[in-house]
Amino acid sequence: MNAQKGGIYFGGGSNSLPGAGGDFAGRFSGAGFVLRRRRLNLVPICLGLFLPWVIFCLTLTMLSFWMQYKFPGLCLMVVIAIACVGGLICMQSAYTLIRMLTNDSVSEEPDREGPSWMLFISASVLVALLCAVCLGTRNFWNNMQPYYDVKGLGTYVGVDPSKMRGQELMDAGQVTFKGGSRLDLARSVGFRNEDLFCVAPITSRIVAGSRTPLESYDFWAVGKNCCSGNVADFRCGQYSSKRAHAGVRMVRDDDRAFYRLAVQQAQSAFNIKAVHPLFFHWVEEPNAEIEGYRLNGYRFVLIGIFGYFTFQLFFVMLIALFLSRKKLTP
Repeated sequence: MNAQKGGIYFGGGSNSLPGAGGDFAGRFSGAGFVLRRRRLNLVPICLGLFLPWVIFCLTLTMLSFWMQYKFPGLCLMVVIAIACVGGLICMQSAYTLIRMLTNDSVSEEPDREGPSWMLFISASVLVALLCAVCLGTRNFWNNMQPYYDVKGLGTYVGVDPSKMRGQELMDAGQVTFKGGSRLDLARSVGFRNEDLFCVAPITSRIVAGSRTPLESYDFWAVGKNCCSGNVADFRCGQYSSKRAHAGVRMVRDDDRAFYRLAVQQAQSAFNIKAVHPLFFHWVEEPNAEIEGYRLNGYRFVLIGIFGYFTFQLFFVMLIALFLSRKKLTP
């Protein structure tokens, strides 16, 4: 082997590299070199595939269900601990790999497979943790927290909205109103604050649309972005169903203040009173609505688990192919 102008010349009858029309068997005639593919170690491959995926599954499940509801502080500590361990291993692996690259020599190529896999695994753990935190928090906020909140409240049947007051149903989670109860769409309004918060009073059939208002409108059907806000065109929930006469309690604390402002707007526009307004999602079957929260939460977790396994498998295959690329050995 002779050096020519800074390059490397493989002596013999052939001077062509593999893939450029040369000896595809991987031997260079007269050079004494063999092009071999690195052997793959199944242990780091399995760790790279299953360890981040398991951490993703456990973290997603922990942040989606009752543990996040009952022990949010403990969940935060677990997430921070996993992030710290994964971050330390990732930095150590990156430091080791950088030292190998900077101390590399022409005559001897260091074995970078171990540090490379360790860097990939630790980085994958951090990515899995971040994805699980984002998805788990979203699932808990949108599906499971409303489910747990409503299930922890009371159930009332046969409530007459024209006679009962909000103070009497402070702990109501599911309310089935008296037969004939309906929405007074003529007195519905919308309050805009980025989203449009829509409200309509729940009344009995006798007074709905009547010019004589109730003493206090304490029960309100609510929804977001389902009215124009300019006219009385409430279209939230099952507003058009004649079978709907029940409500599931609205439990989002960040929305409650804006619904109160919408009710105050209705009080001013229609000269009515709402001493202690309670907010509900207008439905036909409250039990089915609440179970829908739970089923959506479970479905979200299952899709996330199988989806992330496919995602992790793809990147493990990429790193395995990269690390198994062929190298010249004497």
